Amino acid sequence: MNLIIKWHQYLALVVIAPLLIWLGTGLTLNLMDHSAASGNDHKVNLNQQQVFVQGELKPVNFTQITTKPILKIELIQLLSKPYYLLHHQLTAHNYFKSDKTLVNALTGNKINIDQQFAIALAQRSYSGEAPPMTAQLLKSQVADLNKEQNWVWQVNFNDLNNTAVYIRANSGEIIAHVNDNKRFKNLMLRLHFMDFSNVGSFNNWQNILFALLLFSLSVTGIIW
Repeated sequence: MNLIIKWHQYLALVVIAPLLIWLGTGLTLNLMDHSAASGNDHKVNLNQQQVFVQGELKPVNFTQITTKPILKIELIQLLSKPYYLLHHQLTAHNYFKSDKTLVNALTGNKINIDQQFAIALAQRSYSGEAPPMTAQLLKSQVADLNKEQNWVWQVNFNDLNNTAVYIRANSGEIIAHVNDNKRFKNLMLRLHFMDFSNVGSFNNWQNILFALLLFSLSVTGIIW
């Protein structure tokens, strides 16, 4: 029995800190302004049903543009111009690693999202008055987008909340607007779910270990 009591006491010391963090972050997440924490203060929802610029869509022989297999073709709009988006692999979620080719539907030319193009896309989706400061292509995991597996353009705006617009480099898709309010919410979620590896999921070994320790604490408490 003395061993059970000691185990219970030791487990209580280990569990109390993460338990208090879990309770504190949960309370903070419930009390925060979710509209402000969305990061969408200056986000413009672009209307994809706008009429394309004048000019007929050019018939394109896609086999002359790429030798990769084409599983899906989309007609999309970027900066009021039509583009063909060729999907070379299909994924369950947009943030999974994907392979796509962008083709100008008016000229038939293959397009790469460069820095100038990325800044123009970011400005179109941003309603604030602040100018863009920097734009960089990120090829590794992005702290603000912990699930994203593709290369992304990060365009930073010089506003009070340090807004960053993220654009998927292989399609020109606006992924998200992230500002300091959104980053604080993400930090609270990370602590709440013990996502110390920053993978955007609560299914991690830290949570499993905490659950086992908490279960052991309950069992030893019942026996005691």
